[in-house]
Amino acid sequence: MKTVLFFVIASVCLLLMRNHDFVESVSAKTAINDSAPSSIGPAGISGPALASPSGSPFERLAGNKVDKPALILERKERMKKGGYFTPEEYFSMSLTQLTARAKSGDMYARLQLAQQYYFESNSLAFEEGFDFDMNSAELGKKYFSDAAVAGHVLITSVLIQLYDAEGDALHAYAWQLFADRVGANYRTQQDPRQLSAADQEKARQLAAQLFNRAMQPLALTPAAGGIK
Repeated sequence: MKTVLFFVIASVCLLLMRNHDFVESVSAKTAINDSAPSSIGPAGISGPALASPSGSPFERLAGNKVDKPALILERKERMKKGGYFTPEEYFSMSLTQLTARAKSGDMYARLQLAQQYYFESNSLAFEEGFDFDMNSAELGKKYFSDAAVAGHVLITSVLIQLYDAEGDALHAYAWQLFADRVGANYRTQQDPRQLSAADQEKARQLAAQLFNRAMQPLALTPAAGGIK
């Protein structure tokens, strides 16, 4: 009887120890992920965000514990690196407020939404106003492109680098052609020779569409969305 009781107790202890080790392992991995630096490139592009800019709804649950002041500081740094900014009050606006302003053509709201959806979607959690109907990275690029065609030509350089970092040479080249047409500067030079003749033609067509949008007299009103 004592032997049976011993094995029962030992088994329970072993299970508790394994569970403890599992919790410690998960905690350690979480700590490593939380402390990992966000290498910011010359246009304010964060490496880890580019690797997984959108995230799943389950990943976004982790955003409940996000340090919002630190997140805002990182966003400011990305914007500074990219050469653009918004007034201070826009950094504390909710997604609902920003979306409403963006629909009215507010350039600053578009830039904030672009930054948050592309780089910070995992931290937005289930914040009121979060758009679940579209991939977050694509939505972020949509807001960036809306700002670019509405007259914020510095954003063309950001878009070229985003698409280039994603390996999308066609759209990167299309934005370069658009930048050339509107006289915008950019840091990343695209080589059209890496594209087929058919893709080069597609890029030219996309650039023409962007330019036509930019030339509309009501370019600051809600745009029909970015390319792709």
